Amino acid sequence: MRRPLPALLVLMIFCVCGARQGGPQEPASLTQWLGPASLVSNAGPGETLYLLRASVRWSDSAPNQRSRYAVELRRPDGQVERRPLRPSEGPGSSVITVQIPARAVRNRLPNEVRIEARLVDAASGTPFGRSLSGTIDQFPTTTSPESRRPVGPFSRGRALDPGDQGGQLLPRPGPDGWRFLRIASSAESPGLFLATTEATNRQISERLPDHDPNAGRSDEFILDAPDQPAVNLTPRRAEAYLKALSAADSSGVSYRLPTLDEWHHAARAGRSTRFWWGDSPEFPEGANFFGPEPGEASDTTVAASAPGYETNPWGLSHGFGNVEEWVKPIRDGSAFARVGGHFRSEPDEAFEPWVTNDPDALGPDPFVGLRPAFDLDAERGAALIRAALADDPTLNDVVVSFDPDRSQATLSGLVPEPDDRRRAVELLDRFWWLAAVEDAMVTPSIPEGQLARLGAPSGPPRRTSVLGRAFLEVPVAVRWDGPQPVVGSDWWVNVFGRGGSHFAHQLDRNAPGRSPVRVSVPVALLDADRSVRIALSLGRPESSPDGRGIVSDLATLTVRP
Repeated sequence: MRRPLPALLVLMIFCVCGARQGGPQEPASLTQWLGPASLVSNAGPGETLYLLRASVRWSDSAPNQRSRYAVELRRPDGQVERRPLRPSEGPGSSVITVQIPARAVRNRLPNEVRIEARLVDAASGTPFGRSLSGTIDQFPTTTSPESRRPVGPFSRGRALDPGDQGGQLLPRPGPDGWRFLRIASSAESPGLFLATTEATNRQISERLPDHDPNAGRSDEFILDAPDQPAVNLTPRRAEAYLKALSAADSSGVSYRLPTLDEWHHAARAGRSTRFWWGDSPEFPEGANFFGPEPGEASDTTVAASAPGYETNPWGLSHGFGNVEEWVKPIRDGSAFARVGGHFRSEPDEAFEPWVTNDPDALGPDPFVGLRPAFDLDAERGAALIRAALADDPTLNDVVVSFDPDRSQATLSGLVPEPDDRRRAVELLDRFWWLAAVEDAMVTPSIPEGQLARLGAPSGPPRRTSVLGRAFLEVPVAVRWDGPQPVVGSDWWVNVFGRGGSHFAHQLDRNAPGRSPVRVSVPVALLDADRSVRIALSLGRPESSPDGRGIVSDLATLTVRP
């Protein structure tokens, strides 16, 4: 009776024959990893393993006995171990599972986690096919490998680009639904922000509840619809509304009447002609005057949104016609002027302002309202923004600049964490007049080899006592920089106090990768300033700030009562 050939001899004959026939020279080869490893915990005696699957390619002529094959693993510490194939795996299966002891990869820096696996002959250890190398990418961690990518910027919006236009619409509305143009500065003018529409009855009534567009009128015109432009406003009433609007605007701007020159410049869209459409009183559908030109058949005022009326090239509605508007002939003077003409006036009358020094005067008729304006130069805008950031101590080093013609704030300087950059930009949301915020802030990078950066306390301390020893539990912000160690690694908080004293406690299992973390500080370790130094270590506590296991910065933690 003939004895079967030894398994090794069979494999050698297979490889030689395969080479002579030009076919594959190996019975099997691992090709690629299939997703991250999964953890198999063992609550009782035994070993906790990570199971990492790999795709495998088998030759059609490979011997079919599963017992002839094994998986060889080179661990991060250099040790080599061999394990048999699992019962469901072997020739014909598409997957091989590599079993990795959890203790071999936990508590190691991410760049130290390197494994190598291959199929071998179970009896002799002869390798088959190419090996597969694995890194921290193949294991579950609290952060992804991409987390070292630069964080931010957190800029928002798009700055205005008025160019040759001279005026451009702000993207967001202000209080009471107002929309404003930025009219760019020039050699003759510092620029200003001007409303695109005239004040409506609704807007005036919300701030001046006693507003009555019909008071004292004997005509039969219907002028009291909520969206019609407000009339019957004296200069005093107009300024009372602007004062109330200023008080209601949390962004900090103060509203005023435009000057006569500012009004003409805006109504003409910066042009040198009498009207924005030219010199002739004959015009396209852009104004509501009395006469044969396009107007309302019922002879009344119209809302800014009424169809059939064009805005000027800057987007300003009814600069000419509809209702007259109060302006100031001289910026800081005591006089007031009505300008622009209205629905009962001829076009030529738009250039004959009625001037008065009496703030309670109404003028030759009640058809007069207002259009708000406000100033905001680079210095004032930057001051308002700095005030919004002042309450956050982490933003003390942020430098603010403001470009009024672009309606853009630029934030630069150093901030401790990426979240601080994001918060700084979000704090500027209240400034509706900002078209854009540019984030030019810088966050300190974490040095290579460090896995976390400790920040400031994120809440008040809580006093506890353990076995008669007093502690303060402090929530501390942490910036984790990845990739991080394998999940389940042991993290320690080290507290270094006065006179070289040291205390360490282990972080909760779910704490790594989250912020804030709980730091327990023995009260006895606090110095005269109620401060200690803290650092995180991996795998074990470290009694010295220079210990090899320290994986964060050494931060000073000041604990206030």
